[in-house]
Amino acid sequence: MASKGTRCPACTKEAKTTYTQTEERQALNKFYQGKVWRSISKAFRRRYPVCAHCMAAGRATPADMVDHIIPVRVQWELRHDPKNLQALCHPCHNAKTARDRRHYS
Repeated sequence: MASKGTRCPACTKEAKTTYTQTEERQALNKFYQGKVWRSISKAFRRRYPVCAHCMAAGRATPADMVDHIIPVRVQWELRHDPKNLQALCHPCHNAKTARDRRHYS
């Protein structure tokens, strides 16, 4: 019996193929892997090294990623706007992404 949250190899392959083949996903991959975004992200993390959500909760956790406050897939034109960015730690980014998926779906 498979443990909770795991897929068989065939289902895993199908899920990955379906996810990466959409035009939207391809555009997002191209953007996030591009030189411009990597440069913006690196500079932003240097300027804001602490997770914004943790800091608001009184914790000082190093930020390891840059998040779009309004997701790129919702407002593509804000993808380079520094006012739409926040530095987050990985757990806070995952939680925010899950909330965004529920909110914008």
